[in-house]
Amino acid sequence: MPTTKSRKARRLDPAVRARELAKMEQELKQLIPTPLKPIKQVELWKKWGPLLPEDARNVTCPKPTNDVIKSIKDRNIEKGKIKAKQKKLQKDATELSEKDVNES
Repeated sequence: MPTTKSRKARRLDPAVRARELAKMEQELKQLIPTPLKPIKQVELWKKWGPLLPEDARNVTCPKPTNDVIKSIKDRNIEKGKIKAKQKKLQKDATELSEKDVNES
C-alpha cells in the first residue's frame, strides 16, 4: 500500500489513490483466529483474569467450561504421579548404587 513517504504515493493522483485503497480493502480477507489450547485457556483465566477489570475479563480471558478445567486438572494430577514415580525410582537406584559402593 502506498504511503505518503513513498514515491509512488506522491506520483498517484489522490482520486486514483483512493480508488486503489478501496479496491485493496475489498480484497482483504478476514482471518479466522485459531482456538487456544485448553491448557492456555485455563492458564489465562486463572492467572491473568483476576488482574483485568471486570468488564474486560469476560472478553479477554473468559472462563473455560467445567469439562476443560477438569481435564486439565486431571492431566496435571497424572503428570505429578508420573514425576513422583520417576523421582522414587531414581532415589532407589542411587541408594542401591551407594550400598554397592559401601559393600566393596
